[in-house]
Amino acid sequence: MSEATQTMPTPVLTRGGLSKMNLILIGLLLVQVVIAALVFWPRSSVTEGTPLLGDLTAEQITKVTISDNADATVTLEKSDGQWTLAGADGFPAKDADIDTALGKPLR
Repeated sequence: MSEATQTMPTPVLTRGGLSKMNLILIGLLLVQVVIAALVFWPRSSVTEGTPLLGDLTAEQITKVTISDNADATVTLEKSDGQWTLAGADGFPAKDADIDTALGKPLR
C-alpha cells in the first residue's frame, strides 16, 4: 500500500512575502485606525453659547402649561408673585421649586 501524502496549499504571495489576505487585513486595520483617530481626537474647548430663549428671564414668565401624550395638562399661573394651579381655585404651588425649574433652561 502506498500512502498518499497530503500537502497544504501555499498562499499566494505578493510584495514582501505577504499574502493578498494579509494585505487586505492591513488595509482594513489602517482604515479603522483613521476612523478611531477622527472620533477620539481631542477637540477645541467648548465655548459658551447664547441662552436658549434669548434675554427671557424667569421673572417674565407668568404662565406654564405642562402636558403629556395622553393630553392631560397642568397649568401654573403666577399672580401677585405667587404660583398657583389654574383650574384648582388658585391652590398655591411651591414657588421656589417652580422658579428653580424655570431658571435652568434660561441659563
